[in-house]
Amino acid sequence: VSTQSTWEAVVSTQSTWEAVVSTQSTWEAVVSTQSTWEAVVSTQSTWEAVVSTQSTWGLRENREMSPKTFTVVVSNLLYSKRFGPYFVEPIIAGLDEKGEPFVAGMDLIGATEIAPNFITGGTTEDELTGTAENMWKEGLGPEELQETISQTLLSAVDRDCLAGWGGVVYIITDKGVREVELIGRQD
Repeated sequence: VSTQSTWEAVVSTQSTWEAVVSTQSTWEAVVSTQSTWEAVVSTQSTWEAVVSTQSTWGLRENREMSPKTFTVVVSNLLYSKRFGPYFVEPIIAGLDEKGEPFVAGMDLIGATEIAPNFITGGTTEDELTGTAENMWKEGLGPEELQETISQTLLSAVDRDCLAGWGGVVYIITDKGVREVELIGRQD
């Protein structure tokens, strides 16, 4: 009798198992977002390590770090974690000691590229590079540069199904940093 009730329980829970099987795609989505969570944790860990290093350097040297020095510090940090890397692709921008623009990017193990014009990174890197090559030109003022960057970013993320939802544009001048938030497609 007890065996019969066990079998009845299994048969009556068949719909529950069908529900579990039908949610397999949901679980696959949860598993595939694990890399996103790893990226969030990596970003937070990298940020904490960089802030700590920058603070220590500032106290020791009694001056602010230049963008080029900051790039070397971040590159060394990433290279030190090359066997268990942080999943980040930092882009560093600023004005150097002469007031000239400085832009650098690196991969997750710290291989650095210092560019004379622009750097792209992230999941939409290829689309951003192609769009930026077509829209960017030398000698843009702050307003033109903001418009060019905004159009480049929005145009590129429209071509990538993994990106979107907007972005933030930072315009760095000798007068300060201006932040402009962009709202992209919301699908």
